[in-house]
Amino acid sequence: MSDIFGYVALAALLGFFVEIARASLGHFAQDQTLGHRLIQVASPLCTICLTALVVLGGPVDLWPGLLALALTATGYALFRQALAESDPGFLSVAFGRHASEHLMVEGIYGLIRNPLYTSYLLYWGAWPVLLGLAWPALAVAVFFTVVYWQAARREEVALAEQFGPDYLTYQARTGRFLPKFASRSIFRPPKP
Repeated sequence: MSDIFGYVALAALLGFFVEIARASLGHFAQDQTLGHRLIQVASPLCTICLTALVVLGGPVDLWPGLLALALTATGYALFRQALAESDPGFLSVAFGRHASEHLMVEGIYGLIRNPLYTSYLLYWGAWPVLLGLAWPALAVAVFFTVVYWQAARREEVALAEQFGPDYLTYQARTGRFLPKFASRSIFRPPKP
């Protein structure tokens, strides 16, 4: 019976991947850089290989299946929210050259500077959980963590140059991939 959660998590991961691919074709400004091409090739190949590992690997235990499903659902919800808060064509693909016209600092972007990258990291992080920390899944998750970390760093440098102090203030109060709750005033008394 626990096997069903593994296959539900797999179906959710594959559905999430299709949504990412669909959005990358229609929602983002297209720039064909080497980094973006790497992601375009590596993402489907890695997804196919990891899917084969799940299918050929036998039963998935209950808790890894449920946890992978939770990571996928969280990533998908974050992905959909980030897309809903941005206009089509406004955001660039990873490693893109498209310059933003204004800073997005409200909604989910008021908590996390890179909610789409965070959703992708949750997607790739669900695979090792689903596969019982199998080394190929861990290697893929580490690879994409490095890729999106580098993409975020490059974007931050460009945005700091473009928006100056406004971006630096935004950067100081938000996390790159996770919220900076410790910096919020609700957790600290006001300064005199």
